[in-house]
Amino acid sequence: MKVKVIAGKVYLPKEVRKEAKLLEGGEYEAFVVGDEIRIRPVQPEELNALRALKEEKKIVRAGIDEMMKAEAVDDA
Repeated sequence: MKVKVIAGKVYLPKEVRKEAKLLEGGEYEAFVVGDEIRIRPVQPEELNALRALKEEKKIVRAGIDEMMKAEAVDDA
């Protein structure tokens, strides 16, 4: 199958769009997996696991007092 890239836009044949159930005017995201490009409908933010995994992990720093309180164990 051949596709065209014109001015940075990828044009897929109608048969491919129909088979993949890509609706006209729909919103889709594309991402690279190995040597493939995958297209899927845009996922709601709360369901987008890929975006969550790619976000930088925030480092939480605690002071010595906070760490001591967290480690304090009551004798049973």
